[in-house]
Amino acid sequence: MTQTQNVTALAASGQATRALLTREERIEAAIDSLRKDRREFETLRAVEYTDEKTLRARTTDGTILEPVAKALGTAHTHGAVMDALDLSVEDLHKAFCECNFGDTMNGDTGAWSLFHVLSPRRSMSPEQSERILRGLDGS
Repeated sequence: MTQTQNVTALAASGQATRALLTREERIEAAIDSLRKDRREFETLRAVEYTDEKTLRARTTDGTILEPVAKALGTAHTHGAVMDALDLSVEDLHKAFCECNFGDTMNGDTGAWSLFHVLSPRRSMSPEQSERILRGLDGS
């Protein structure tokens, strides 16, 4: 079983918690969960206008963060996903806010968006970036 298959298996089992996976593996599991779930999800509402405490308490249900929370085995709140992926409010806004994407977004778009928000400021190894990009391209 390859490393990507191991991460995917952990994500599918809901065991991809912060304690079990490295940050890079959690990012990979999150992107993979979005890429595989092609449903339309609600984008996040008014991220930049919501105080952080309120934003962190919001539920992921029905939003683009829902498959990520499930894959990572976190609580279904924006804050739990933010903590698991080390996302700032600005990252959340850039990746998933309605002002950037409209009312809905599918999993593929969410995967691309999360990858592009995280990749410039993260020290992903070339191998990890390649694995993720192969998955996003369907290769």
